[in-house]
Amino acid sequence: NRVVSNYVEKNGSWGIDASTESAYTRIAGNIVIDNGSGGIQTSYPTNEVVGNMCRSNANYGISLLATRSRAWSNVVEGRGRTWAGIYQSGTLTVVTNNTVRGCANEGIYVNANDARTVGNTVESNGAHGIHVYSGARNRVVSNRIDGKGKQGNGVYIEYAAGTVVTNNQMYRSTNYGVKVYGASGTTTNVVVNNRI
Repeated sequence: NRVVSNYVEKNGSWGIDASTESAYTRIAGNIVIDNGSGGIQTSYPTNEVVGNMCRSNANYGISLLATRSRAWSNVVEGRGRTWAGIYQSGTLTVVTNNTVRGCANEGIYVNANDARTVGNTVESNGAHGIHVYSGARNRVVSNRIDGKGKQGNGVYIEYAAGTVVTNNQMYRSTNYGVKVYGASGTTTNVVVNNRI
């Protein structure tokens, strides 16, 4: 399946939703603006979200709910309306080379296992640049996170285990560059070789 080069605006639910029986769908080059439930959602495995512009959508700009879904080279502009720019919930999801800015709460929200969040530019979001909540064995690598004096934490690891945060650049957060919360000494989160 291909959903390519559409202009999608002001729908009551999702702008684009690839769900039941939609494996191997590629959603590419769309402009998705001001939709009521969110911009683009995929809830079936192996789908790809590539090179889209998502602006001022409610809830999430892009939502990856299924195993092995990927999002890369997208631009998400929350403009204070979008709660989180990109939501990673599926196991083994990959989010790379996206630009996410101006979301009300999170730039990228990871609530998954074995997810990869790599090489993204995340700017000026309301609470956290990248928030890893729960889950295990997630990787946050080589992202550029600039709070620009608006964003509370660069990377926030909350109740998660086995998270690795490495080779990221984090600037100008109002609270912490990296914050780890609710993780005991046995959860083995690792924060190494970052510029904070």
